[in-house]
Amino acid sequence: MDLRKYSAGNYLKSEDVKTTAKMWTIISSEERMLPDGNKPILVLETLTPKDGRVTKDFTVNVTNINRLDECFGTLETDDMVGRKLLLVVEKVDFKGKNVDGVRVDVEGTKSINKER
Repeated sequence: MDLRKYSAGNYLKSEDVKTTAKMWTIISSEERMLPDGNKPILVLETLTPKDGRVTKDFTVNVTNINRLDECFGTLETDDMVGRKLLLVVEKVDFKGKNVDGVRVDVEGTKSINKER
């Protein structure tokens, strides 16, 4: 087991979406204890010409939980494994500051999963 995947460096950041990829595949999910409590994590994977296979951990907040439900019609992560996610960067309020945040693109995600 590569323990680096559990370090802070493996969490998906807005910069990853801007520079690496916008489309990701959900490969698994888990609940993880973070400094601010237990959080749902989707483990995502994408392929890039530069780095090949890239895996990142996506901490799912309430906004993205609602968007996932709208995309897939379920809040059961086991039913999401294998599905594709289109992610975008949006300005969000975080602790009183306007920062880049990663959001699920509902219409884009629905569109790329129509064949399922």
